[in-house]
Amino acid sequence: YPLYIDVTENSSYKLQSETRDYLSDIKKPVDIYILQKETDFESGDSSSYKYYVQANRLLHAMADSSDNVELHYVDLTAEPTFTSPYPQIDWTKNHMALVVSGDLYRAVDLTDMFTYDQEQYYYYGTTVITKQNVEQAMMTAIMNVTTEDKTKVTVLSGQGEQEMTAFTTLLENNAFEVEQVSLLNGSIAD
Repeated sequence: YPLYIDVTENSSYKLQSETRDYLSDIKKPVDIYILQKETDFESGDSSSYKYYVQANRLLHAMADSSDNVELHYVDLTAEPTFTSPYPQIDWTKNHMALVVSGDLYRAVDLTDMFTYDQEQYYYYGTTVITKQNVEQAMMTAIMNVTTEDKTKVTVLSGQGEQEMTAFTTLLENNAFEVEQVSLLNGSIAD
């Protein structure tokens, strides 16, 4: 039984009660893979170190909240074939984590887990983390791989409509199955 005592003023290392409830009700096995060695994940410069430590504690708390959630650390340089069973993921992107349940899987990017100071990056080329979003990003991925009967949403195109990327991303993040169909050369499924 791991013991972590969160004495921060705003409970920075504690999961929300809704997250703990959802995780405790999961019936299918879920594996969370952090795509680095744990020591590398927690390391960083003095400005971002605290965010990675906080993220790591929250990930451990997620695994501790459910008998069906396991946390793993994978060094991709030592295990380069680890990514081969997941062909639908673009491995050239900067993924921090992979969430797997059965045949379903979802990559979680660095920008999903942390918020950056955009001006600092734009002007100086340095990445300065201003906030961590680990709990939200990981729960989105877990919901997507554990939801069995996803509601299907069809987004129509081909009629000069407005770009719907933000809307479709929002739907996908909330465990909807989104397909795009052009009425010019396709049809809507039943």
